[in-house]
Amino acid sequence: MAAFYACAGPNTGVSLIHNPRFPALVSQALSTFHRLKQLSPDIFLMMHPADQFAGKLDRLRASVLPNPLYDPAAWHKMLDDSEAEFRQRVATEQAALQRR
Repeated sequence: MAAFYACAGPNTGVSLIHNPRFPALVSQALSTFHRLKQLSPDIFLMMHPADQFAGKLDRLRASVLPNPLYDPAAWHKMLDDSEAEFRQRVATEQAALQRR
C-alpha cells in the first residue's frame, strides 16, 4: 500500500489554541494523527518529496526491486515525529497563554 502525506500541520503563525476560525484544531489534528497511525503503507510520499527521492531516481527509473522508496517503518516514524512537533507547538502556545 502507498500513502500520500500532504501536510505536517498548521503553518507557523497559525494560532492552535482559541482559534476563532478553527476552534477544534488541536483535537481534530490529534484525531487525524491517530487515524493515520492505523495505516501501514509500504511506501509514502510527502507533498515535497525531494529528500525522499534524493539518490534514488536512477534506481526508480530502472525499476530496481525492492522499490527504493519501500520502507514500512518510515510512515510511523514520520507520524510520531510530526505529532511530537505538533504537541510541542501546543505546549509552547499554552505556556505563552498562561504567562499573560
